[in-house]
Amino acid sequence: MMTNETFEVKQAIKNLSDLTEAHINEFDTQLLPDLDNQTTSRNRAFSKMKESVDKFMREITEVEGEDTIREIQEEIVPAVKQLMVQNMGLESKIRECKTQLEAGMKRINFGRKAINGYGATALMGQNSNKVIAITN
Repeated sequence: MMTNETFEVKQAIKNLSDLTEAHINEFDTQLLPDLDNQTTSRNRAFSKMKESVDKFMREITEVEGEDTIREIQEEIVPAVKQLMVQNMGLESKIRECKTQLEAGMKRINFGRKAINGYGATALMGQNSNKVIAITN
């Protein structure tokens, strides 16, 4: 059965899936993807999908029998499960990016401390007398 509502739900799921896949691919093609923009656009696509599913469920339960509903669920549920798998893949990419950023920040902070340490030693050497301790 292919009603207009079924088509809208499938299209909304496909749109969210395509968007999520594009966002996953951005981690391979960009140094640092715009996570804020990604989140906003996925939230919008998710809201549209939810609205489509809600509308579909209202329409279908009023008109169709349980067998038809079950058939339609068998078409839609795997697509939603695939979205969940994609989302886990995206979460993994985000965690990996976060870990790399944290490691980079630690290296930068370590380098900054080292440079500051060398700077202080160099200044002390220029402006102060050297003391040599001799002990017997």
